[in-house]
Amino acid sequence: MQSFGTIVEFDDSYTIDIAMMEMIVKNNQLVCLNLSNQNITFGSHRFTKLMLKLTPTIQELTYYKMADTVNPLRYPGDTASTDELVAYYFTSSYTAKEIAGFLLFVHNKFVSVKTVYRMMKRLRLRRYGAENNSTAQTRILSNIGYRAMWKILNSCCGINATQETVRIALKAIHYDGVVARSRRRLVRRRYCNLGPNFCIHIDGYDKLKPFGISVHGAIDGFSRKIIWLTASHTNKNPRNVALNFVEFLRQSKRVPRLVRSDAGTENVIIRSIQIALRAVHNDNMSGYRSFSEGRSTGNQRIEMLWSFLCPYFTTFWRNMFKDMIDNGELNNTNPVHLECVRFCFLPVIQQHLDIFKKYVE
Repeated sequence: MQSFGTIVEFDDSYTIDIAMMEMIVKNNQLVCLNLSNQNITFGSHRFTKLMLKLTPTIQELTYYKMADTVNPLRYPGDTASTDELVAYYFTSSYTAKEIAGFLLFVHNKFVSVKTVYRMMKRLRLRRYGAENNSTAQTRILSNIGYRAMWKILNSCCGINATQETVRIALKAIHYDGVVARSRRRLVRRRYCNLGPNFCIHIDGYDKLKPFGISVHGAIDGFSRKIIWLTASHTNKNPRNVALNFVEFLRQSKRVPRLVRSDAGTENVIIRSIQIALRAVHNDNMSGYRSFSEGRSTGNQRIEMLWSFLCPYFTTFWRNMFKDMIDNGELNNTNPVHLECVRFCFLPVIQQHLDIFKKYVE
């Protein structure tokens, strides 16, 4: 373990103590922040952005300097000029805003973003249109991906090259390695449904919610038959949503084996009804296992329905309501106007949804 002022290095990780703030940096990426005994995890790979956001909170920011092992380029030193610092951070693949943040917080030099752009132009620092293909091809390594290779070429070797150039060169130089890495790519999973009424998918549709109209729908996962598609003043009231489910049970006279929805509070009554009706069954999906909750992105069938609904239904009504707002005929911040929209257009919108439902079937 080595010590660099306020920086403690252990392997490829760094703990940086700045006043009341402790940041954990791994491979030049901020992964954790400890502020006032509260652990917060961030996905940003530029901790300068974090510092800019925490400026009102941090009263005193002590001086710090990243270790040379984080950035293989030679650090110009504490007494370096502003031009040298801008060139150093530019070759480290930082943006103009991030460079301005480093100059302010690390070097106590206030430079605006526009001034950084002018300095980059004066120093002829650019990333686009200044690539050196022949030099990039000679430095290409074969055991890493093209994004990591592009980062190394730009930040470590000082070679300006686009990601597309590095990708093509890497494929030409080491085709077997590219094929081997592509085999580990994300494979699209197959949707499996055992039969009709095995699993129904329910979800709300809020594209017209700014204009006072909410849509709720359900679809059978096997046959893709639309079970219900209703428009009302809200799709967040559990009672309104449960009425659709009860009407489906009354008409079909059967209980679905599984109901799939997101984790919204509007589905709590449907969840209770489904679990109660399936509690006496003895299959492997009875009781609490008969209702599945998850992210909306995983609710494939109903999300597919919304993608079909957009060009045939949503676009028309959104454009019409937006034209009314532009002409001063509608104020969607006025509750009275929204009630008038529901009174005038809700039956027409429901009729449009019924036509769409019949067309899809």
